Amino acid sequence: MPAPTLTLLRHATVVIAMGDQRILVDPMLDDAGAREPIANSPAPRRNPLVGLPAGWRATLAPVTAAVVTHLHADHLDDAATAYLREAGVPVFGQDEDLGTLRGRGLPDVRPIAGARSGGVGLRRTGGRHGTGELADLLAPVSGVVLDDGTARVYVAGDTVRCPEFEDALRAYDPTTIVLNAGGARFTEGDPITMTAADVAAVAGAHPSVPVVAVHTDAINHCLDTREVLRSELARAGVRNVLVPDDGETVALA
Repeated sequence: MPAPTLTLLRHATVVIAMGDQRILVDPMLDDAGAREPIANSPAPRRNPLVGLPAGWRATLAPVTAAVVTHLHADHLDDAATAYLREAGVPVFGQDEDLGTLRGRGLPDVRPIAGARSGGVGLRRTGGRHGTGELADLLAPVSGVVLDDGTARVYVAGDTVRCPEFEDALRAYDPTTIVLNAGGARFTEGDPITMTAADVAAVAGAHPSVPVVAVHTDAINHCLDTREVLRSELARAGVRNVLVPDDGETVALA
């Protein structure tokens, strides 16, 4: 069986090819500048900050299923909802979001937990989208483990380092970890996704596991850009992190 691959379209929007499946995760397909800046955030600019890469439609054409980890607009926007309605592929979501997903007209909505898409099993994982009361306000969020019997790709979703994240690492022993980086934050409070330092620390704690860092350079409150992340990885001497550019495909060996 060929090794899985991950293609980053933009932000957290990835297509993971495993076995007989091509699974789209957290689609954000709006044109650049379609939405207002994130409220109460630094560096206010309209979102998304950048457009989709050349060839993105061809990347989506063979998608067999989609996963929506939570309902924030940078993980499922209007253009993505329209695409999923037209594509008619199964859309897997956390239990709390299933009614809303169906209400948006998606024809085939299913829970993540314990599901299968062809030869790939799906397992829901928990997370904390920040700390303290802010994390409670932004909840619920999920991650997902994709398992084809050989590879286990853990897409952590919008979470900081927390017990739920560490529990998932222990429970599923992933062969690849996909982290939502960017250090997203508001004008007050702690970051609500992993910072560059967090990515380096996770990778350093799991030096034999490839880590893919996404969720940068597309939303105005994600201040830890790819440049910041790459500089931190070099400073920390961490070598097992891939930081793909938009439109790039990486092998998850």
